[in-house]
Amino acid sequence: MRKFSSRLKGFTLVEILIVVAMIVFLASTALISSFAMRGQLEFRSGYNAVEGIISEARNMALSGESFPDTLDYDQDGITGDEDFILPNGYIVVITEEGPNVTAYLYADLFNSEVGQLDKDDQLIKMVELPENIRLTVDARKKSGHIMELVSVTDITFMYKTPDATFSVVDEIITLASLQLKLEQTEEEDENIILRTKYVFLHYLYGIPEVLGESYFQ
Repeated sequence: MRKFSSRLKGFTLVEILIVVAMIVFLASTALISSFAMRGQLEFRSGYNAVEGIISEARNMALSGESFPDTLDYDQDGITGDEDFILPNGYIVVITEEGPNVTAYLYADLFNSEVGQLDKDDQLIKMVELPENIRLTVDARKKSGHIMELVSVTDITFMYKTPDATFSVVDEIITLASLQLKLEQTEEEDENIILRTKYVFLHYLYGIPEVLGESYFQ
C-alpha cells in the first residue's frame, strides 16, 4: 500500500515582515509624492492667478470695456444700464499685508483721482493665494545714469485706457522695471523655500511674463 505525504509550505515570519516593510515603504512614498504634487499645483495656480489678473487688467484697458454709470460719474443726468462709461484705466494692487498674498483688480472711475486707488473705484476681482506663498517686488529705478534696485513687499500699478499705458502708482519707482517674485515656503518653516517663480513686467508696454529666473541677476 502506497504512502502519500503532503507538505504544506507557508511564509516565514521574516518573509512576512519584508512584505509588510515594502508595502509601508511604497505607501509612504506615494503619500510624500501626493503632498509634493499638491504643493506644486497650489504654487502653479498661485502664480497663474497673479499673472492672470495682471493680463486681464491690460486686456481690459486695450479692449475699452465700459461699465454701467450707476452713480452718474459723467454727470450727464443718465444712470444705470442706459448709460455706460469708459474707466480711466484698470488698477492692480498686489499686497502681502495679511497672512496671504492678495491681488485686486479695480476700474479707475471718473469721480476718483486718476491713477490713485480710492473709494470711488470699482472692485472687479480679488484673488487670494495660499498662506505659504510670499511676495517680493523688485524694481529698477533710474537715478541719473545709475539703475538702482528697490525691493518692496507690495505694488500698485495701472493700465490706462485706451492704449494700456503702464504706470506705477507709487511715485518713488515710477520709472522702474518691475519684477514680482513669488516663493513657496515650508508650512512649518518659512525659511525653507520650496519653489520660486517670477512675473516680469516690461515697463514700456507692461506685458506680464512668467519666468523661471530673475531678470535682475
